Amino acid sequence: MTNRKALPPSSPLFSSLPDEVIVDCLARVSKSDYRSICLVSKSFYSLLSSQEIYAARSHIGTTEPRLYVCLYLHNKHRWFTLAEIKNKVGLVPVRLSSSDPPALLNSTTVAVGSEIYKIGGTVNGKGSRAVFVLDCKTHTWRCAPKMRVSRVGAKSCFLDGKIYVIGGCMKKEEKFKKWGEVFDIKTQTWKPLRRPSDDALGSNLKVAVFGERLYVITKYNSYAYDPEKGRWLSEVGFEDLQPIIGTQSGGIEKVMEDITTGPWCVVGNVMFSVVNRKYKWFCSRSGKWLVVEGLDGLCEKRGLEYRCYCTIQLVNYGGKLLIIWQKPALSLPIEYNIWCAVIRLEERMSPQFGPQILGEVERQSVIVARGPMSYKLSNCQCVSV
Repeated sequence: MTNRKALPPSSPLFSSLPDEVIVDCLARVSKSDYRSICLVSKSFYSLLSSQEIYAARSHIGTTEPRLYVCLYLHNKHRWFTLAEIKNKVGLVPVRLSSSDPPALLNSTTVAVGSEIYKIGGTVNGKGSRAVFVLDCKTHTWRCAPKMRVSRVGAKSCFLDGKIYVIGGCMKKEEKFKKWGEVFDIKTQTWKPLRRPSDDALGSNLKVAVFGERLYVITKYNSYAYDPEKGRWLSEVGFEDLQPIIGTQSGGIEKVMEDITTGPWCVVGNVMFSVVNRKYKWFCSRSGKWLVVEGLDGLCEKRGLEYRCYCTIQLVNYGGKLLIIWQKPALSLPIEYNIWCAVIRLEERMSPQFGPQILGEVERQSVIVARGPMSYKLSNCQCVSV
């Protein structure tokens, strides 16, 4: 291919090309430049907000991770996207093209491609079966089929074209019979998901996807669900759970206790969490939590001297580890700052220390300055757009 000087978007020659050619060209441009390109003409704005541009980006593999953050204040949820500028990150308000759904508290959210599903929660103190979907391409909300039962504070994840929702039942008689259900994206139908055993899972549990399996982890037990076989692997022993819970004697209880008491996420096939106020990853070879090297300075910025720096969230940000935390503002204890850092990860083998993961801080900054204590970080989801 010969090198030619790129034509500016305002060029009459570029604008005269067929829409499909323009879409193919613009699909190769970073999403961060779309706001400027939209100012060129109304036709460009229409193309960049169309389904065709997203289909083209998906086809040629140029989709990018985009973090959506939901903040709750004065009985209203407000959505933002994370913008990266040089070595800093910041929040940009999302202009929704449709009316907001009801302010559901304690709902669970899960990202599916370029959409965010908001499931269950409470409205005016009552549990809800409602499911709302935020289309991050058009920034519009729509209703999805309701769940079979009301759920508050449930856990959810996406695997193999289906959304798994576990826990959150408010009625005691439903905690055993209806503790989980599955939503098929293709058929738009809900079906029950049977429990792995007669043991009660309790409310303090985590769910995650490793490879092609769904893992449900509690303080005392761990279960893996194989959707292809349609069964829980714990029913045939724990030998298939070793990649997640380790192989050392006594390691199972320790891992379960650590990951059910703090924030965590999965990047690739590696689990990351905050253990003893340190960012750590779980090494399946040794069955131990190991410190992510290179983040000592970031731990200091978190302000470990404060015991109310809570609401730390860890997010898989397109293969990178994204950390969000809050700590009181130095000027006024009734206010706090919300920080964010994007971490590039590198696995390596040290002849002296064995397997290691090195974290490099690419960008970090305060994304909410001096917010009131009533300002809650509701949830974060990373979509592909």
